[in-house]
Amino acid sequence: MSETDTKRRGPGLRARPTPFGRGSRRRAGAIRPWAALLAGLVILGAACKHEATKEAATTTTAAAPGSAGITVLAAASLTDSFSEIGKAFEAANPFVHVQFSYDVSATLATRANSGAPADVFASADDANMLKVTAAGNAPRPQTFVKVAADGVAHPESQDIVATYPIAVLRQSPHPDVARAFLDYVLSPPGQATLAKYGFVPAK
Repeated sequence: MSETDTKRRGPGLRARPTPFGRGSRRRAGAIRPWAALLAGLVILGAACKHEATKEAATTTTAAAPGSAGITVLAAASLTDSFSEIGKAFEAANPFVHVQFSYDVSATLATRANSGAPADVFASADDANMLKVTAAGNAPRPQTFVKVAADGVAHPESQDIVATYPIAVLRQSPHPDVARAFLDYVLSPPGQATLAKYGFVPAK
């Protein structure tokens, strides 16, 4: 190319440099949408984690009542009446389960004093309840029924009038539920069930 041609075309053919500042702004502008997307994902993830934690806490709270359960040590002569009372108590308290262990009162008293996992002791006589109260394991027992040689069969003795005491055991892990069961036994519905099986109200 001749010098004349170069002069004729003039300086317009030269590549015009792009100002540094303008190009930088374009590049920065191109990054911003990705930064916004990343920030959005972080916020969304945090929100999901929060909701999951909240849901887990709610589930735990709702399931807690289902863990309430008590074990009742009851004289063998109470098997039929207490089994019926237990079902009625569970029906009135849907989140509670009552498990019974029936045996002669002397054996149950020994178990109660040995710290066996139990919540309530219902004895067929005062003597065996006294063994447990004397050891400090059954405070404030209450008589809930009586029986005589012409009433309900009495495994320990069928010739004398007996009083049946009941108490919440000191080792009970659920003393409030245990007390509620004891109160139900003493309530009119509980007493009516006991009377149906031949027991006489204590009062």
